[in-house]
Amino acid sequence: MIGKLTESNSMVTLNAHYFRCCIRGAESRGHDRSALYESVGIKSEDIEAPNWSGSVNTMAALCRNIVNTLDDEALGFTELPLKPGMFALATERLFHCNTVLEGLIKGTEFYRILWNEVITTIEIIGNKVMLTAVRRRPELDPNNFLMEFWLLGWHRLACWFSGEIIPLTAAEFCYAVPHDYLAELKYLFPCRHLYNRDNFRLQLNLADLTVPISKTLSELETLKAIPME
Repeated sequence: MIGKLTESNSMVTLNAHYFRCCIRGAESRGHDRSALYESVGIKSEDIEAPNWSGSVNTMAALCRNIVNTLDDEALGFTELPLKPGMFALATERLFHCNTVLEGLIKGTEFYRILWNEVITTIEIIGNKVMLTAVRRRPELDPNNFLMEFWLLGWHRLACWFSGEIIPLTAAEFCYAVPHDYLAELKYLFPCRHLYNRDNFRLQLNLADLTVPISKTLSELETLKAIPME
């Protein structure tokens, strides 16, 4: 779940940073930003207001619209598109795995075979699991929206498969500390942050991932729009 809880704890909201960045892949392909915002009821001038935030449901709808417009689950941030339905297709093949870790390994292998724009690998070092993601063309994702989205998606998938919130021990980012949205980034990745690293990476405890998959194929519909919902 991206965002933070409001004072009422009934609405999850997102910093304007994410709304500005998520449309830039579509913009680079000639789509009008105002039209994209208006498709989910946002006025372009409002999003520039100080302290503006939008609901996570609005962000989910915006991302879905961009995916449908571009025919690309990578939201236009890579050279080659990620065909819609790829995530669901990959996930369906993981239910036979014995553990969450095995499912993550099989899932990253599936993506590497069919799409090499973001190469995701898993390495076990001692009692830690390192999930590393490397873009083929980072200049197409200058604000790192896709990479944050990508890491968050794999973590949320692991949590969903296990039925538990799997703690992160560290998150590594290929950029300097983003002071303008640091608090929200810490909410998304509630762990130790390491900046100016060579790769984007999540660190998790091995024991937390060597647990059985608790979900069934019939429950896959509840996984809609990870990591947005």
